[in-house]
Amino acid sequence: MKFYIFLKNKTVLVVFLLLGTINAGTAFFIVKPLYEKIIAFENEISEAQKKIAYFDRRREYFLGIGRSIHKEDATLKRVEKTILDINSPLPFIELIEELGREQGVQAKILVHDAPKDGLQKFQIIAEGDFPRLFHYLRVLELLPYQITFVSAHVSSSGMADVFAGESVPGVSSSGRLTRTTISKMAIDIIVRIKK
Repeated sequence: MKFYIFLKNKTVLVVFLLLGTINAGTAFFIVKPLYEKIIAFENEISEAQKKIAYFDRRREYFLGIGRSIHKEDATLKRVEKTILDINSPLPFIELIEELGREQGVQAKILVHDAPKDGLQKFQIIAEGDFPRLFHYLRVLELLPYQITFVSAHVSSSGMADVFAGESVPGVSSSGRLTRTTISKMAIDIIVRIKK
């Protein structure tokens, strides 16, 4: 009887082992494809994340270009304002003469030749005492136009009484009437014009 129980237990044990092996094999054949699909899905997710990161970088790049173009557009508009419209040069000429009056200098502007290659030549004739002329030249350098100074010739044009108390930026004054040499300056400039 003991032997029978042992055989019976052995048979049960073998049956359990056989069923366990079959279940393990079945599970292996069912789980392995699922596991492979999970791995493939993880790889697809990883590739998708890489593509998303790539497109995010590209989007940032193009947004940066857009911002740059916007800045360049604003810069271009500012630069366009510095280009003289040759069809209406009057504001430019008035500005030159007004700056002369503000600096205590008599200034007039002459146009040389016809425009060539998007450039117009002008000559500014300014007359006044030398410190004022020099300051006027400095102010002209700050004009919001694309100006190239070609030359500046200074000559003496006589003597005059000048009230030394007049305000000239950068020049000290004592408040008395003085005799000074009046200078004449011919300034040749080239200004970029709109085509």
